[in-house]
Amino acid sequence: MPVSWTHSTNGVQHYFTVDSLLRDDKKAKLKISWDGDDLGIDESGKFRCEVPPLNQFSVLSAKVIQQPEQYVKVVFSDPIDSKQNLRGLVRLSDVDDLRFIVDGNELRIHTNGHLYEEHTVKISSGIRNVVGARMQDNYEMELVFRSHKPQVKFLGSGVISPSSQGLILPFEAVSLRAVQVRVIQVFESNVPQFLQNNRMDGTSELKSVARLVAQKRIPLYVKPGIDLFKWNTFSVDLAELIQVEPGAIYRVEIRFFRPDALYTCDNDDADNLVSTDYVSQDEIFKQELEEWNSPGWYSSYYYPDNYRWKDKDNPCTDSYYKGSRFVHKNIFASDFGIIAKKGTDNHISFIISNLVSSQPEEGVKIEVLNYQNQLMAKCVTDKNGFADVPLEYAPYLVVAKKGDQRGYLKLEDGRALSVSNFDVGGEVVQKGVKAYIYGERGVWRPGDNMYLSIIINDEDNHLPKNHPVVMELINPNGQISMRKVQAKGTNGFFTFVAKTDADAPTGNWTARFKVGGLVFNKTLKVETVKPNRLKIELDFNAPTLYSETSKQYINLSSAWLSGATASKLKAQVNMYCRPMVTTFKGFPNYVFDDPAKNFYGEERNIFEGKTDAEGKAKIPLKLDANNSAPGMLRANFVTKVFEAGGEFS
Repeated sequence: MPVSWTHSTNGVQHYFTVDSLLRDDKKAKLKISWDGDDLGIDESGKFRCEVPPLNQFSVLSAKVIQQPEQYVKVVFSDPIDSKQNLRGLVRLSDVDDLRFIVDGNELRIHTNGHLYEEHTVKISSGIRNVVGARMQDNYEMELVFRSHKPQVKFLGSGVISPSSQGLILPFEAVSLRAVQVRVIQVFESNVPQFLQNNRMDGTSELKSVARLVAQKRIPLYVKPGIDLFKWNTFSVDLAELIQVEPGAIYRVEIRFFRPDALYTCDNDDADNLVSTDYVSQDEIFKQELEEWNSPGWYSSYYYPDNYRWKDKDNPCTDSYYKGSRFVHKNIFASDFGIIAKKGTDNHISFIISNLVSSQPEEGVKIEVLNYQNQLMAKCVTDKNGFADVPLEYAPYLVVAKKGDQRGYLKLEDGRALSVSNFDVGGEVVQKGVKAYIYGERGVWRPGDNMYLSIIINDEDNHLPKNHPVVMELINPNGQISMRKVQAKGTNGFFTFVAKTDADAPTGNWTARFKVGGLVFNKTLKVETVKPNRLKIELDFNAPTLYSETSKQYINLSSAWLSGATASKLKAQVNMYCRPMVTTFKGFPNYVFDDPAKNFYGEERNIFEGKTDAEGKAKIPLKLDANNSAPGMLRANFVTKVFEAGGEFS
């Protein structure tokens, strides 16, 4: 028979399917056998299954699926009629409110709760397949429903817990009568060393800064009537296990072993289970305490002495209760919420507030340490919870102290919060000095005088009095054409007069201003232009034009530069559209353009006529919807107004 294979990504599990079985009028049997000798595996066996005849509609198998959700899986010989009402046709003893899911020849029976005992599935012969045929006989089978496998998990993923609520750690557990809680303490004096190699939730080089301080088995029968076979929430108060030290970080481990489990196993008395690993836990704890007295690596690695890989998922064996089943979490009690903001000049500001009340924390002593845990600076927060301190180089750790309260914040590179979703654009201030450069116009002709000014803002007085300002004029070829120096300005204003030669090259020139070690640049346009004699204005009445809007107009007005009205003059307006990046305020990282579309625009005339007696014209604008545009388009309007002699502006 043809066999098809599928393999898991980890290469450990392999599934095969026997397909295209030929069914006829007679009952047949399929024999499956396997032998692992060729692969060096000491495993072999065989299995027989019945292939029903073509004219017989029957149940092939029924079994309980426990994970990840408990339900009964019933497989029929033919696809089931999904439109029939299965209530009354399919029953489960002592269970009401069943839910059914039909998938081909498979029927899944779901219950409202988790079942733990034996129940009988009963299927009436009145059930139909897709062609309307019914089963010849009723079907009954006794099924064993097991509880959830023993598991435990923490609630939440954070490390810091408000100290006013105590060091109470919530967790969830199922199918367990008890858990073992272990506590490892990172001592307050060692926290800076611990944070050299770890985040708050790390474990690297833990033995050099911490010690195992407590281990206790905690029963989970906390109140009468609790159903431990379901997921329940519990909590452990570290103050009941240890003497809590302010400023210390605690690593809590929750373990469980076979005698702690409530999982129902065949031929086992769950109340009298004995595990050789479990009996020696107290002795193991004493041995581990000795291990913390010598150098070495900390690891939560644990496998029972009688571990067998084939039983790793069987809760009825010790092999199930290994280190990967246990959970671990670091916890630190503090009411401090610390924010640090650092500028390019290593000037750092702190804001500390109370995590419980959200009020600013006054009088908090802040110590700034470098990577070697040496003190760089100290400061104290004011009534608003603010503190500010200048630094010579980049810090690594902030320690905040007030009474018994402690707080830690690492300032290493790459740990800052991302601001990519916020509008943080702007100019970079060079060493606390700002500058603004402007000229008397935007374009010059070769040979023109350029009147350039620079405004220097030095609020913190980084520059000495009468510090010279150097201006260099650089042509498009990168050559310095002129250099001037001024040592005195008026209220931070420095003015320079530059001049290009009559045959100077056109293009983008650069005005470079040097103030000490700071450099500020401005691009200057030098072009050979013919001056306009007419002033032209276009008023669109809106910054954005829409193709759906009717009766859009452009108001054209023109006048002689002398001030006279340019009446009865010929005017021409052309429009050219080209694609642009579609953006909306508040959504800088979103893409609104359709990458599958391309747009190629062409210039077209939208108006040709004369201005009225006042030099004005009202131009109707009709924008045709273009389905080929990927997004918004940018429209360029070229306007010409002709003089009587033929010249135009």
